[in-house]
Amino acid sequence: MFCYAEYIIKDYSLRYNKHFSSYQFDAASTIMDLGEDKIGTGLIENERIYQAFANAARAGNPNLAVSFNNGRGTVKQNAFPFAGSLWSEDYKFGHPYGGNNNHGDVESGLYDRNYTHITRIMDTDGYVHTGDVATWDDKIVGNFHSKLATSAWGDGPYPGWETEDLIQWTYEALSNGGSIVWSGSFSNIFTENVEWREWAFIQMKAIDDYLCLHLNPNAPNWARAYTVLPDATVGEAYSHTLIEGVDFWDPEGDDISALVAMTDAPSWLIINEDPENSGHWILSGIPTETVEYRYNFELEVTDENAFSGIRDVEIKVNFGDTYISVSGIDLILESTFIQVGETFALPNAIYPSGASNQTMLWTSNDPTVATVSNTGAVMALQEGTVMIIATTEDGAFIDATVVTILNNGETISEEESEVVLAYPNPTNAELTLNGVMNSVVHVYDISGKRLMTTEKIVTESETINLSNYPRGTYLLKVYSLEGIARIKILKE
Repeated sequence: MFCYAEYIIKDYSLRYNKHFSSYQFDAASTIMDLGEDKIGTGLIENERIYQAFANAARAGNPNLAVSFNNGRGTVKQNAFPFAGSLWSEDYKFGHPYGGNNNHGDVESGLYDRNYTHITRIMDTDGYVHTGDVATWDDKIVGNFHSKLATSAWGDGPYPGWETEDLIQWTYEALSNGGSIVWSGSFSNIFTENVEWREWAFIQMKAIDDYLCLHLNPNAPNWARAYTVLPDATVGEAYSHTLIEGVDFWDPEGDDISALVAMTDAPSWLIINEDPENSGHWILSGIPTETVEYRYNFELEVTDENAFSGIRDVEIKVNFGDTYISVSGIDLILESTFIQVGETFALPNAIYPSGASNQTMLWTSNDPTVATVSNTGAVMALQEGTVMIIATTEDGAFIDATVVTILNNGETISEEESEVVLAYPNPTNAELTLNGVMNSVVHVYDISGKRLMTTEKIVTESETINLSNYPRGTYLLKVYSLEGIARIKILKE
C-alpha cells in the first residue's frame, strides 16, 4: 500500500492535482485493512497507510483537502452520524444511509435519517467533531456525500430528490461551514463523451443558480476553489484573460468596474478590460526578472457599488529556453593602485558574454577607504587598502580585486624616477618598461581619458603595445607601494 501511494497516487497528484480542490478515498476502511492500520485509536502511529495516501494526494497541491470513506458513526459517538476522525483527513466523507436506495425518500425515513448530517453541520458551524474528548480533530469539516438517483450511484435513470430539497440541503451545508457532494447520474451507454442525464444537469444547474445569488451576496464571487494563472517567461509577452461570468461574477448582476492586482504582484503586470470584449479582463506585460521567482499576491474584483471580492493567486516566472545562464565572472585585475580622490572603473567580464543577466552586486569591505558604485566604479576616499567584491545576480558567482589607495603626495615625477625606465621613447608600437615589479600601469591620452590598465606586473620588465592608438602624446602612470611614477610617451 505504501508503494501504491508513492508510485501511483503521488504520480497522478504531481500531474493533475493542481486542478483539484479535494480528494475522496472511497471504501477506505477496506483498503487500509490490507495495510493493517487500526482506526479509532486516535494514534497517528496506527494510521500510517492513511497518512501515506494523504501525503501522496497532496504532493501536487499542498492545499488539497483529503477525506476517507470509513462508513458512518454510531449514536454513541458525539459526532453522529459522522464516522470517527483520522489524523490525515481534512473533512468527513459523510456516508449516507440507504446504500443504492433512494436517499431522499420521505416515506422510508431515509430523508430524515440523512438530514441528520446537515443538522450536525449546522449545530457545529461545520466542525462536526467539536465537543468530543479529542481536540486534534476539532477543525475537521463535515461533508455529506449522496447521489441524485433513486438507485445506482453512477447511472441511476430516475431522480430521487425534489430540486427544492437539493437546493435547501446544499445551501444549509455550505452556509454553515460544511460541504456537500452530489454524485451525478450518467447515461450507461458509454460513448466518447460521457454525459449527465438531462434531469441531473437541470437539478445541478438549479443549485448553482441559487448559490450564485444567495450564498455570498453583494460582493463579486470568484469561481472554483482556485484561480490558476499560467506561468510567465522572462522577456516574453505574458497574456491571460479572466472573464466575468466564468472566473468571477456578481450575485446581483452588477457590472464589474475594476480588477486590480494587490501588494506583492509583479511590477510588470498590467490589467485592463478588453475594449472590444466587455467583461474580458486581460493580464499582460513582459517579465523583467533577473532570477526565477514565484509571486503570491491577491486579485481584487470590484463591482459598480464598490463591493469587492479577493482571490489569492500566484504567477511563477521562469527563464525559458532562450535564457542564457551566467557561468562565471572575472574582475580582470587581481589588484590595482589609485590615488585619493580618483575614480576608477574596475574592468570586468561575465561569462558567457551573451549571458541574459549581466547584473552584478558590488561591495567594498571598507567604505571609509573606498566606495564602489553599482557599475563597479571605485571612488578613493583616503589612504589604505580595500577589497572590492563583485557578485553576479544570476548564479551568485564571486570575484574580487584588491585596491590600494595612495596619498596624492606620494608621487614620483618623471625626472625623479630613476627606477622606472620606458623605451624606445618615441615609439611606433611596443614600449618596454623596466623596474615595474609589483606595479600596475595605467595609460592615458592627452585629455586624461584612461585607455589601458595592466594586470599587476610580477616581473622586472613588461611590454605594452600602443600600436592601436593614433600618433600623439600619452601619459603612463606606474602605481606601486613606493608611489606613482608619471612618464610621458610620444607615439609616432
